[in-house]
Amino acid sequence: DRNSSQAVGRLGEEAAWRILSKKSKDNTLRNLKPFNTDGGAWSIIWVNEEAESGRPFDLICTHPIAGSVYVEVKATSSSNKSNFEISTAEIMKAKGAEQDSSYQYVIIRAYNIGSLWSECRFDIIERPWMLLQSGAAKLLIQL
Repeated sequence: DRNSSQAVGRLGEEAAWRILSKKSKDNTLRNLKPFNTDGGAWSIIWVNEEAESGRPFDLICTHPIAGSVYVEVKATSSSNKSNFEISTAEIMKAKGAEQDSSYQYVIIRAYNIGSLWSECRFDIIERPWMLLQSGAAKLLIQL
């Protein structure tokens, strides 16, 4: 149902924002690709905190040296559902990151959203456009 999937999506965005913010504050965010950089602190902004922005990303992570990482969160209440919907705008933003070295674009796949916090799991999918181009990821069109 659309309302429950929107609720899971919003919870997933909040969970990703909270964990990235916590890791930024305790200086462990730099242990994760693509956030691994020395010096300076990451700033994490949840662009949909007040309302859905319609942008092709949910979080903007900025660093004074590393630049920006745009994060699209794809959340599920499932523990293992690896496929997810992606918009044309999201694909184009991912493609743009391959052509513009001033920013990166990643997808965070959030699992078990709506369950206990300790059961939630997050995967960072780096360079999704390159994964599509290389055949390591596939698009599915469902009518």
